[in-house]
Amino acid sequence: MAALAGRRGVRLGDNLAAIALIASLIDQAERWLPQLVHDARANGHSWQQIARVLASGPEQVRLRFDPDSPVADGRWPYEF
Repeated sequence: MAALAGRRGVRLGDNLAAIALIASLIDQAERWLPQLVHDARANGHSWQQIARVLASGPEQVRLRFDPDSPVADGRWPYEF
């Protein structure tokens, strides 16, 4: 957070700036996670292992990230 605040020229003590920084980090993570999950699956990791590191259940993670899931974002995996 401090590095990002420094790059953007904002103070962490500013509540609105902190909210904006956190929202930006969340957005970036949401864009990166599908590719990372895809890569983890391609490298042999189970849905249970991925769910454990995401502090979630395997079924929820599979629904969210499995390209064959009816609720997964069809644009995945994203290209960087």
